[in-house]
Amino acid sequence: MLTFLEIQRKVDQICEKIGLGKKRVWPAVQNDGAPYVLILENKYWYISEERGEVFFEKTTKDFEELLYWIMDNFISSYSFEFELKNRTRGQDFRRLAFSKQIELFGLISDQWKVKKENEIKKVLETAPFRDI
Repeated sequence: MLTFLEIQRKVDQICEKIGLGKKRVWPAVQNDGAPYVLILENKYWYISEERGEVFFEKTTKDFEELLYWIMDNFISSYSFEFELKNRTRGQDFRRLAFSKQIELFGLISDQWKVKKENEIKKVLETAPFRDI
């Protein structure tokens, strides 16, 4: 198991590589919904909660899986901010956001890019793009 500091360093390296700048990984609940990481019982826990209400709680022993979850959160937030600044009238806002997510994951690894592409395909099967 990596230490929290080692996790933060790896996240910093990836964020710098893909141009996101430094992003804070929290080691404890922030009570604002921001996800945080715990290392307990020989597992990594990735949790989001606000005022005692848990939005999600994921556990894994696989550091790469934890790292993917963390980066997915940062990349998703960034991609929707990017879309908002570069919105194309009449186009489903997710087109640009999803495209940016795939681009950024591709800068990290081909495997993560394919994983993100598959996740987006699943979303679009139930909620297809709706351009106006």
